[in-house]
Order: sequence, then C-alpha cells, then structure tokens
Amino acid sequence: QDNRRLTEEERGDIMESLKTIDQRSRSLKEFVQNFRNLNQVPEPRLEKVEVNELIRESIALYTKDLEKAQVRLNMRIPERQFIFADRNLTQQVLINLIKNALEAMGNMKEGKHLELGLTHEGNRFVQLHIRDTGQGISPEEIDQIFIPFFTTKKGGTGVGLSISKQIMQKQKGDISVQSQPGKGSVF
Repeated sequence: QDNRRLTEEERGDIMESLKTIDQRSRSLKEFVQNFRNLNQVPEPRLEKVEVNELIRESIALYTKDLEKAQVRLNMRIPERQFIFADRNLTQQVLINLIKNALEAMGNMKEGKHLELGLTHEGNRFVQLHIRDTGQGISPEEIDQIFIPFFTTKKGGTGVGLSISKQIMQKQKGDISVQSQPGKGSVF
C-alpha cells in the first residue's frame, strides 16, 4: 500500500501462501479429473486374450519394485488359457490390483508374498485371484473400498478400485475381496 519493500518474513509468508494455493488447485484439478474418469469408463472391445500373457505384461511393469521390496512372486496361471475381454481395460485393472498389493506390503520387513492364480468356475468362467500378505483390510472398511473416493491410503484418491469394478462389470465380470487384518487380502 505504501510502496514499501516487503521484509524477508513477509516474502516467505507470501511464497508459502502461493505454494499452498498452487497445491490446493492441483488437488482440486485431480479431484475433478478423477470424478470425470469415474463417469467415462469406455465401452470394452472384447477380444480373445491369453491370460498368462496379459498377466506377464502387467507384472513386467513392477519387476524392479518386486525385487527392491523383496516380494516373492508366485504365478499359477496355466498356459494357453483364454478369456474374452478388453485387453487394455483388463490390464488397467490388473495393474491397479498389483500396485495396491505392493502398497499393502510396503511397511513389512519380511514375509512378502504376491500370488496370482487362476481357477475355473464352471464351464464358462475363470476366476483370477491376486493374493498378498499385506496389512489386510478391516471389516469396517471392506464394505466401502469399491465406493468412489473412499480411501485408506494417505494421498490416495479412492478411485482405483471403483473404476476397476466398473471396468469388470462392463465386461460381464466382477471384483470381490476377502481380507483379514494382518494376514493380507485376496482380490
């Protein structure tokens, strides 16, 4: 107001305020984008997909993370097992579930195991399970984890599992979970 120079303390306060405004703006922008993504899950283009190949491609993105975190990987997926699915959308679901499993085991020192397996459900369906030995999910939270914007992770957006469920349902599939706190989860 008086055309005077700002003190160092005032400059620091202004810079801190600007950083806070910038951070909140980015958070709001991310929130809006995540909300839009929930409503814009594309229609799946179903094709014959080899499950083992799809899983290996998804796991390949996390090879270094698995080694660094000393996670033992066990895959029980038969060769030449095919499903009709949208390759890209299904891979997005797998990547999200693998990422979540790794994060659930993040604070553990030992006993980290990630298992991917496939079983047949009758003649027409297969069930792929992703099992981790992470922290597990409490009974109070397990009923909410597929609800948009519900999250148990610091800095999480709460849209990954919700979008994954929508993707699977659009392909006539589904996602369910079983979990015990301290013993891990199976999706």
